[in-house]
Amino acid sequence: MLQGVGARALVWAPQMDPLSDRWQCVAVDNRGLGDSGAAPGGLRIGQMVDDAIAVLDHLGIARAHVIGHSMGGILAHQLALDHPDRVASLGLLCTFTTGKEAVSLGPRSFALGLRAAIGTRRMRRLAFLRLIAPSSALQGDLDATAERHARVFGHDLADRHPISRGSGCESRVRDPTTALAPAGSHFAGSEMQD
Repeated sequence: MLQGVGARALVWAPQMDPLSDRWQCVAVDNRGLGDSGAAPGGLRIGQMVDDAIAVLDHLGIARAHVIGHSMGGILAHQLALDHPDRVASLGLLCTFTTGKEAVSLGPRSFALGLRAAIGTRRMRRLAFLRLIAPSSALQGDLDATAERHARVFGHDLADRHPISRGSGCESRVRDPTTALAPAGSHFAGSEMQD
């Protein structure tokens, strides 16, 4: 299970708990989050795919059902392209083909993104919280709400994760249509860069 930008693997707990009765479930903390080591320099999709493969190798898992959410969907998709023999099935949840498609930059996103990047730590923290949380969560003590979110993200919301600073969301996928089919099936319509 591969998560998106800035969230720890523990966000998969609601899915892992019921699935673990039948399946071995593994969720990966991307570099610099949770239990993973710091990311030296910028992060790239290929580097994070290699990390996921290293986890599978370490655990002795030859083939897996791979699920990715948000940017984790880019990782899962790229993992399937680079290592098709390692992927039994692919689940892409709330994802996109490149980081450029992830967010349309409207006036609200621009203003909050700017506030999340500059200002005091508290200003950055609360601006980031407003970017990620539904309005229903923005009631009462916002500092306490930010702290709860920080536990999920694995870092203070005032600190931006390296992947969210504009690096790494390039993949070889060019066609936004994804088709899932059983092994051995044939279908048309998907293009990849060489």
